[in-house]
Amino acid sequence: MKVLSEAPEDLQTAMANVMLSCSQACDLDSRPSCDHLEEFMQITCGAVVSICDGMCSDETKSPSLNRAACAHDSTP
Repeated sequence: MKVLSEAPEDLQTAMANVMLSCSQACDLDSRPSCDHLEEFMQITCGAVVSICDGMCSDETKSPSLNRAACAHDSTP
């Protein structure tokens, strides 16, 4: 059985799925999902700033995801 730590691409896919799922629910005004997305982005962008920088500069599938990424974007 493969664990996530042995398969970084699986972890990246899982993280992307969490971000997209939460952001799509947040787009539909789910306050708990918006809160979870904000917390997730704060942790993720704090660890790997380039993730949020890239998502902020790109149009994403979700307005909520784009706003959350831009809120943690490190570019001036």
